Amino acid sequence: MATSVKTAISMQKDLFQEVNRLADELHVSRSKLFVLAVQDFIKKK
Repeated sequence: MATSVKTAISMQKDLFQEVNRLADELHVSRSKLFVLAVQDFIKKK
């Protein structure tokens, strides 16, 4: 199992609220949503 690290990011409040809504809709944690988004971004790079 890979070791995980914690990080902090800053974003506009409206974007944060959208992230929360999407995480709820997908039934995943906010952290998992960011991981999925970054993995997808890297794959498409």
